Amino acid sequence: MALSDVVVFEDRDPLYRACPALSVIRQENSVPDVQLRLNDKHMISVHRIIIAARIPAWKDRFGGLSEGGIISLEDQSHKQNIIQHLIDYAYTGQIEISLENVEDLLYYAVNLRLIPVEKCCYRFLINR
Repeated sequence: MALSDVVVFEDRDPLYRACPALSVIRQENSVPDVQLRLNDKHMISVHRIIIAARIPAWKDRFGGLSEGGIISLEDQSHKQNIIQHLIDYAYTGQIEISLENVEDLLYYAVNLRLIPVEKCCYRFLINR
């Protein structure tokens, strides 16, 4: 039996089930209090409490930042689509892993200390 080229990883207790309103708030871009600025100057609006709680490596970057502040990620080489996937994961507990994105997702999962995503990426690669 052939393996699928895409796997949707889901946390054991995905956030979208515990609090479905978070996904809606994220999609509507409602009441964000921080923006992330990437290398290409692209801005992503987020809620610092969600990101700080779900992405361990970024927690310290949010301390002491006033509402409406900007977190610059320009000092690092970030791929907008991968960062967007990881932010969506922070809000939902789900992420799509494919042959096209697994290496980048694994790189960021390791660096951002997203252990569940890291483990799923490794499993995805081992099974192929």
